[in-house]
Amino acid sequence: MLNRIPAFDYPFYYVEQIENYKDANKYLLEILRQKKIEDPIGRNVSNRGGYQTSHFWSHELFHEFGKIIKPYIEELKKEIRLKDGIQIDVDGAWINENKGFNFNVPHLHPKCHFAAVYYIKFPKNGGAIGFQNPNKAASMFGLMDATDCSHFRHDLDIVPKTGSLLIFPSYFEHYVLQGDNIDTRITCAFNMKINEDES
Repeated sequence: MLNRIPAFDYPFYYVEQIENYKDANKYLLEILRQKKIEDPIGRNVSNRGGYQTSHFWSHELFHEFGKIIKPYIEELKKEIRLKDGIQIDVDGAWINENKGFNFNVPHLHPKCHFAAVYYIKFPKNGGAIGFQNPNKAASMFGLMDATDCSHFRHDLDIVPKTGSLLIFPSYFEHYVLQGDNIDTRITCAFNMKINEDES
């Protein structure tokens, strides 16, 4: 019997639709509304077109969102086998609002350990999120057309839905493809750090 050893597996996680996603969306959409009043222009970082808020992870409504996703963060801690006295803290959060043909160029999330994207609203033809394999040597085998195994692929595209949550290592280069959506695509991205528990 062939036993697979999970050598250097990437801790990449997907929740198709979180519980209480409608409440989560209510909190985050209110933050977006407030941020657009404070700063109608927004930031331009990896986004090409659309609107991006400034960071707001200390906002009281984001704390309410945090309560909803806490079970998934606790699952993450178990999955990566964090030792006693170590915790995961949010360190940066922002909202992206994109219409058709807006996109995000390939980028990383520096100065953190994990990045996450939560889909507040994902319309029809909203544009997939793409990830590039951190192991650049993997695509050199030329097996992309011979196997469906992701270990040998250069990239991976994921089409989420409203309420989906993605958590991945911050060193995963990723991008958002153009969609031809008429309605807006709205996401909340946030960074997480692994720290000693100071409580």
